[in-house]
Amino acid sequence: MQNLIEANSRLVRQFEEEFWAGKYHLGPQLLDTAFVRHGGGGEVVGIDAYIDFIKMTYDIMPDFHHRIEEMVVNDTTGVVRVTVEGTFTGVHQGVKGKGQKLKYTAFDFLKIRNGKIYEMWGCFDSHTLFSELGV
Repeated sequence: MQNLIEANSRLVRQFEEEFWAGKYHLGPQLLDTAFVRHGGGGEVVGIDAYIDFIKMTYDIMPDFHHRIEEMVVNDTTGVVRVTVEGTFTGVHQGVKGKGQKLKYTAFDFLKIRNGKIYEMWGCFDSHTLFSELGV
């Protein structure tokens, strides 16, 4: 069991730190072919669609980055709290960025099976984000 938890911890960290940093070729290694993400922005189904979702995030905040603050992983689940930072210069849901510096907390709840992430729930501190956007 300990080896499985260690492997899942590496998987979750690689997903958060490398895949989200643009190493999209890792998608098939990290994500199940039936991967689905639930949360803000609607449901995203499939690896390619999720890569497009990440790219959209970088279109909105070209200097987007996030830092793992806390990570808890067991044999079937990973939960990660991150601090997200970036400059909002794109357009998101009809709101055009004006160069606002953003910093907010987000959480990823990841379901793991057979060494891959197959389902994800993403949520964020919308109050802080919308306050920083002035909405």
